[in-house]
Amino acid sequence: MKVFTMILLIACVTVAPVWGGGFGVFGSYWDPKDADGDFGFGARLQLFSVSSLGVEVRGSYFEFTESADGDRTTLEVIPLEVALLYTFGKEQPVRAYAGGGAGYYLLDLEWSGPLGTMEPDIDDEVGWFVLGGLSFDLAANVNFFLEAKYTWLDIDEVGGFATTQDDTLDGLGGNVGLKLVW
Repeated sequence: MKVFTMILLIACVTVAPVWGGGFGVFGSYWDPKDADGDFGFGARLQLFSVSSLGVEVRGSYFEFTESADGDRTTLEVIPLEVALLYTFGKEQPVRAYAGGGAGYYLLDLEWSGPLGTMEPDIDDEVGWFVLGGLSFDLAANVNFFLEAKYTWLDIDEVGGFATTQDDTLDGLGGNVGLKLVW
């Protein structure tokens, strides 16, 4: 399986420049249902684009912190996502795009209070998202983009116990950044 994965990865990286691709960085905001909204950052790599369809991988980082009565809860979320995107007016200087995908979300939880700090186990989760955005040409190979994104993500288990309440990070967010294209 490792050999197959390596061959697939090498093939994707090798053909990406031939089929069209790009690399971008962005600032993010995510306002999930069961946490206070927070800013984060991330990167995206468009593996290929054929006609108006493209596939990209994304990674980002968020740290949601809540404090009450001397207790502090910090939830780190690292979304690792794959998206299928459709671009409207691909040859235009301003383009709209829409898409969706799936992600694997790395979760880390820390509680701290007067009695000390605890880091209960929390399961990483799989989630889904849809997005839409606009991309503006700044130069021949540089784009500015902004997008809105809605994520569905349930938290099923914390500290080895199934959650008894509906813990979810479902919510609306947005990304703004720059992308180099080839």
